[in-house]
Amino acid sequence: MLELLQRAAQGDTGMQTALLDEVEPLVFGYTRSLGEPFDRAVRLTHAAVLGFLLDLRAGRVRLADANALRRACHRLASEKMADRAPWFVDHEGDPESGALTPVAVELAARIDALVDEPDRSVVARRLRGASDEDGARILPVVRPLIVPE
Repeated sequence: MLELLQRAAQGDTGMQTALLDEVEPLVFGYTRSLGEPFDRAVRLTHAAVLGFLLDLRAGRVRLADANALRRACHRLASEKMADRAPWFVDHEGDPESGALTPVAVELAARIDALVDEPDRSVVARRLRGASDEDGARILPVVRPLIVPE
């Protein structure tokens, strides 16, 4: 697990996909356990996981082991659900599983191309559930990819 975390943080997109395959079901499980209906839980999970991926690609994720990953996923779910004006990913996941993993790396690359580093950080925070005022400034730029509720 430690090698997966390290290689994903170093930019290995294969490892990032493998890590998302671990992160997404954890975040979804925590979100559902907190009482969200299925469709909303999927959308909350997709947004939180994409924010996590943007942070990972920017080198802002530091996880020592599998337990730290589980704690981070619980925090992602809790923060996303606490957000009063959540951003959702405006893309469907895999039609069979509902998973975002097959398209998350592509969405992250498109966001990377649309905004510079400070704004990428804002997008990642908002997708993860942080309420911040900068979100209104960048929303027109990322509207094709994400939408407010």
